[in-house]
Amino acid sequence: MRLFLELTKRSFQRQLSYRAAAIAGLATNFFFGLLRAAVLIGRVSDLFRIRDLEVREPLIEATIRRIYEERLLQ
Repeated sequence: MRLFLELTKRSFQRQLSYRAAAIAGLATNFFFGLLRAAVLIGRVSDLFRIRDLEVREPLIEATIRRIYEERLLQ
């Protein structure tokens, strides 16, 4: 267990030595995550509507879950 912790610690330190690359990778992943979410929300909102609810409402996850459950129950 000690060996694992020491290897983990050193690996973490090595990755932090490239801070600019780590920050750029984080920013890139964040941007493309937002892009994927926007595309998903756009496609789902165009395909489904439930009693005047839109996917763009604050409770997106609950709305998508309702869409899925209602489609399963039909």
